[in-house]
Amino acid sequence: MNTLGVSGSTIMSDEKKFNQLFKYNLEHIEIGEFKCFYTFKMFLDLLDNSLLTFGIHSPVIRGKSKYDIIEHVDFPPDKAIKQIRKEARRAKFLGAKYLLVHFPFFADMYEGDTNAVIEENLDKLARIQQKNKIQIVCEPKLGKGRSPMGIMYLDKFPVEIWRRYNMKICIDIGDYVMAAGEDKAMEYIKKWSEFIKVVHLHNVDYQDGDYFWKPVHPNDETDGHHNMTPIIKYLASLDNIYFVLEHTPHMNYSLEYILEGKDWVRELIQEDNI
Repeated sequence: MNTLGVSGSTIMSDEKKFNQLFKYNLEHIEIGEFKCFYTFKMFLDLLDNSLLTFGIHSPVIRGKSKYDIIEHVDFPPDKAIKQIRKEARRAKFLGAKYLLVHFPFFADMYEGDTNAVIEENLDKLARIQQKNKIQIVCEPKLGKGRSPMGIMYLDKFPVEIWRRYNMKICIDIGDYVMAAGEDKAMEYIKKWSEFIKVVHLHNVDYQDGDYFWKPVHPNDETDGHHNMTPIIKYLASLDNIYFVLEHTPHMNYSLEYILEGKDWVRELIQEDNI
């Protein structure tokens, strides 16, 4: 049975808006980048009074390492791994369903052996997962300037090697479509079907050379946005997936529009579980 949830990205993890996450009539919340541990505790108190499950999106605290497992972006990789060890212990203790990390992330072209460096760090993450008995979910990401290299390098990585480490994958449908285009993205996604555990749901608004995550909506295909319907329908055919609404508030879409998208995704998920 698939699960529909919402991300803290929809409120930018603003503690003044935590209550909004509990008003979607969903089953799950994925969240990270809290302002501090006090606001993390505020969220956990609200969660305790609900029946929702939750996943932690690393980093727990805003400003900590987010992209540094493979190469130094903001922090040394060894510091990034130490942080994930601590967050894995905390996630397990708190009863999170998973800890999600950005991996593989490559800022741009990589001069070394990408398969070797991915496996080296996959091994580190697998050891953390095994020691702490918490599922780690790896989310390949776009790099700097929308660089698709992280997603491309993962596509070159052998499935049989990934399988050895028992690691799950998050598919961010917006990142995949930007990296590979709508048709090619489906090929990339299908390669990893047996490992997919989380799906981040958003489309893309392109504005003056920048881009923002918009809510998925049934009108996307006809109003000039990416056509996400085939990708969502395919992913909905898989089992035991956390589908997470992960738009951001930058473009000020109405609550009515967001809820229409939520209901549409719910129908797709239920349709493929009958």
